[in-house]
Amino acid sequence: AKVLAVDYEDAASKTADLECAAIVGPAPSDGDPKGREMYEQAAGHLKDRDCEVVPAGRMPEYVRGVARRAEQACGAGGRARPGTR
Repeated sequence: AKVLAVDYEDAASKTADLECAAIVGPAPSDGDPKGREMYEQAAGHLKDRDCEVVPAGRMPEYVRGVARRAEQACGAGGRARPGTR
């Protein structure tokens, strides 16, 4: 997650409208405090770099939101790139 966050930050500095989302599985619930701590740190690194952390169970909802934003951008004079619609 830390590498993704740093890579995203680097790419975002070169591309004004780049967004990042990380689809993550559930946090460890096996009672291992170290696993939970690592999970929280990873999510924190991503959030600190403005990368949205999306729980896997919310992925369909997230994808629908992305599709709505893309359609609005295309409807507002934007044009989808070939092969993206």
